[in-house]
Amino acid sequence: MVAPEFIRPMKLTKISDSFEEHKDRKPTSANPGTDYPAPVGTNVVAVASGRVVMVKPNTSGAAGRVAMVDHGHGWFSEYLHLSRVLVRPGDRVKQGQHIAESGASGFGRENFYGAHLHLTVRHGGRFLGATGNRDFEVLLKAQKPKPAPKKVEDLGS
Repeated sequence: MVAPEFIRPMKLTKISDSFEEHKDRKPTSANPGTDYPAPVGTNVVAVASGRVVMVKPNTSGAAGRVAMVDHGHGWFSEYLHLSRVLVRPGDRVKQGQHIAESGASGFGRENFYGAHLHLTVRHGGRFLGATGNRDFEVLLKAQKPKPAPKKVEDLGS
């Protein structure tokens, strides 16, 4: 299970609900992922290169507007609650390409949720089902180990 070399979906890195928090909900989230709070309209980029396999352009359902990218070898990324989707099924996207804008869409409304991006990364499994979902933040940390401190002072207290 070698994951693509992922990048963050936006410049903002604060997390409002982690993958574990989604799993710990009662009932458990149907699609655990990571929530990044961001003003509506914040640029969202592809976390890895791939092909757009699904776009849901309307606000219906819990996920609201959605884009999904197939990164190959069973890896997918899903971007939920979008205000705007800039890609279409079949489009090839490059890592870092602006593909959507964050929002708060869901259940037929533009502002059902607080403004954020819900990112799900999956290896195998089905769309909008928890099977195969992975913790994106854990994947990022695993692929980019922190360099050793250069000086003893860098170790902190």
